[in-house]
Amino acid sequence: MNQEINNSETACKEWLTQIGATYTSFVGYRKYPPDFEATFRGESIAVEVTRMEYNRGWNTERKYAFERQLSELIRQVQNEDKANVRWCSSCVYDPRQERPPKKNDQHWQELVRHALQQKNDGGTYQLIPERQIKGRGVRLRLHRVNGEGAFDGVYIDEGYLVAPTLSKCILAAIERKTEKIQNKPTSCNNHKWWLVLSDELWSPFVGLTGGLPESIIEACETATLNSPWSKVVLLSRHVGPSEQPLPFIPLWEDPAHALLPKLPKSAGQSSA
Repeated sequence: MNQEINNSETACKEWLTQIGATYTSFVGYRKYPPDFEATFRGESIAVEVTRMEYNRGWNTERKYAFERQLSELIRQVQNEDKANVRWCSSCVYDPRQERPPKKNDQHWQELVRHALQQKNDGGTYQLIPERQIKGRGVRLRLHRVNGEGAFDGVYIDEGYLVAPTLSKCILAAIERKTEKIQNKPTSCNNHKWWLVLSDELWSPFVGLTGGLPESIIEACETATLNSPWSKVVLLSRHVGPSEQPLPFIPLWEDPAHALLPKLPKSAGQSSA
């Protein structure tokens, strides 16, 4: 029986302690949900944890390594540009498309360099050679930024690219986990069910924009109607100094049950 817990579950366990939950027990090694059982303000709770997946078709390590290469190349071209043009970028991956072989790196790097040197406001570029494209391949979106009103080194325009992806991933995770607990046996029929969406990308976005867009909150409220969840929470896996609490945002809370404690603004929670 494997009782080891992953990074998302470790963060969730720490967070449950942070908000004052007691009698927390990891039960994720079982073949049915939930991942944790605990007590929160007198209520028995069943907590299901899921890591939001921005691209299920790519190996995570390869995706991050690829995007690091891309970021370094963009930074290099920006440093060479005497006009000091700045760009923000995002990649859209078709789940059928695997990481292109290393031998093809020169192809996409030359394409990116050429795109960055164009005198325009950006666009969408296919990074996979035509003969190797599966589905829609890997598309690079470049968006020229002006930096007006932005923080030092960070540009407000980046929020425009993050929000739609974040919303899509949140709703997909809610749907996936709702189906799971409705279709699998569980020993927690009398518990209040919580869904914790573990992620490490939303916290910088919220810090940049000042909070989640209302459209995301409203979409989550609609997605939880007639669902088993009494709470849906967005939790950051990013663990900083031990004295700092983990940032979280309640996306949905049933007002008939005990509400989560407020987190200080300095810890990264929005006023959603």
